[in-house]
Amino acid sequence: MSDYVTPKSKIAYPIQHHCSLLALSSPYRALINQILVVYEPQFYHQAAPYPEWRQAMNEEIKALEANSTWTLVPLPPDKHCIGCSWMYKVKYKMDGSVDRYKAHWLPKDILNKMESISLILFL
Repeated sequence: MSDYVTPKSKIAYPIQHHCSLLALSSPYRALINQILVVYEPQFYHQAAPYPEWRQAMNEEIKALEANSTWTLVPLPPDKHCIGCSWMYKVKYKMDGSVDRYKAHWLPKDILNKMESISLILFL
């Protein structure tokens, strides 16, 4: 499988190898090309090497702390810890340029519910 990964983009199957953008208008084609170039990781280990994603994660943690989202307390002996996961998204301006990198820190239970809801909506 590693032979399908392009060294520049690190995307396994770039969409531009499978469909043509020639039928699109020039401004829309430029927007699509910009979106295809920007990398959206799915997992922490994919995001960690990139400074823009590390900054987005730091901003998310600072925002959660500033909003007093949680309080650190000892875990009761009869309870178990819930795992967490990062969700990454690139926000674009109207002209197609990158506005900001957004990282969300979510408990895994919420992430699973969101995936099941999106499956219901798109089926």
